[in-house]
Amino acid sequence: MGNRNWPDLSLLYAPEREVFVTSAGPVTGHAFLRAAHRLAENLPDQPVVPVCADVFLFSLLFAATLIKGQYVLLSSDRSSLRLAELAQQHNAV
Repeated sequence: MGNRNWPDLSLLYAPEREVFVTSAGPVTGHAFLRAAHRLAENLPDQPVVPVCADVFLFSLLFAATLIKGQYVLLSSDRSSLRLAELAQQHNAV
């Protein structure tokens, strides 16, 4: 099969590994997944339009939304007007 570039699944197979480094310090896979599950418990049962500019916070919101069974609405147009339109069109938060 040759040399394939398989995705890094260490979040699943090595959750003790650091997956993010934030201003508060490193975040392991375990800590990331715990935080995502806690956030998912507090999300409404609606799609989400993310407005985060921080990669860690976006990733956390994205994971929590998937855990919740909802979806994330993304747009290449990050203007406030477009994001508000998306939220309104899809009854999203």
